[in-house]
Amino acid sequence: MERRTERRTATNQPALLKVLGKSPQMMKATLEDFSSRGVRLVTSASVPVNEPVEIVSDNVLILGDVCRCSHVPEDSSYHVAVKVAHRLSLLTELNALNRSLAKSRQEELVDTRR
Repeated sequence: MERRTERRTATNQPALLKVLGKSPQMMKATLEDFSSRGVRLVTSASVPVNEPVEIVSDNVLILGDVCRCSHVPEDSSYHVAVKVAHRLSLLTELNALNRSLAKSRQEELVDTRR
């Protein structure tokens, strides 16, 4: 019986998964599906349950906690489920805005020194 309240969107995007807990580590992953509340990744290594993680994929930054990690013996991969706490989209636009603001601030400082 399906217990999810939101529909998942299937995808197959490369991602970087950074474990932020006691033993920080970074690994490549594949983002398999997502909703506003959770994501599922495939990795080559186990990730401890309840560890905070950061996921970066295709212009999106996701922060959350690992709620499940299961081994798939057929291909020696791990399916990692993450409960989303925060999600920031459109990172390219955010970086452009930050650069623009920094340039404007630098120009203001130059003008005040004259």
